Amino acid sequence: RSHCSCKRSSSGLACALALLCYVLAEEPSTTLKMTAQEAMMQLQESDACKDRREFQECEKLAKQALTSFRGLADAKGEAEAWRRIIGARLALGTMKAEEAQRIVTAELRRAGGRPGPKAVLLLTSAELHLVGGKSEQALKTALEAQSLFAGLSDLSMEAYTLHTVVTHACLLLARSEQALGAASKALRLSQESKQKGDEAKSWHAVATARLAAGSDDAMPAMERALALYKELGDAQSEMNM
Repeated sequence: RSHCSCKRSSSGLACALALLCYVLAEEPSTTLKMTAQEAMMQLQESDACKDRREFQECEKLAKQALTSFRGLADAKGEAEAWRRIIGARLALGTMKAEEAQRIVTAELRRAGGRPGPKAVLLLTSAELHLVGGKSEQALKTALEAQSLFAGLSDLSMEAYTLHTVVTHACLLLARSEQALGAASKALRLSQESKQKGDEAKSWHAVATARLAAGSDDAMPAMERALALYKELGDAQSEMNM
């Protein structure tokens, strides 16, 4: 396998491309023949592994999906796979947020103006900004991603962006009213799309934002979130309440 190096004197673009080459060199040499639907199912299984904190298996499945999406020239699928790979590597400690951000930047250049992959990559970038303690940049990037998801009528991803990244960033910036607005909108979207997982997390975000705003009605939202987590069998989220 070929390896790319990045010298200290190289430009930022050269560093990003070098890092991208390094990550690509680690991919499986055999191409799995999967349809787009099968590759998306592979990503769903990767998510299940992440929920079970089986991060090595999560990464493996996402890398296999990435290979398939590449063969299908499915740019949005590639972006979705990268999001899982990066998340798994951060959890495993095999990648730093700065390295991941350079990969995302390079992938954004490849995506160009295509809203599907761009939205997913911007969301990934926003999550990385949160990990890096850059709340203002995380909020700005997440709002851009949310706008693209709204344009694509992707209610679930728009709700996720709002209840997880936007609300969190606003709370870190002590903007409790903006946080509550984002969480409440996420709740409306999740109920409209009938996604109970998103609804549970949205109720959780609403409760957290209400507490931050000094509201007296945080408890009903907390109870609703707990009830949904129990219904979904999401013990990890229950413990995090």
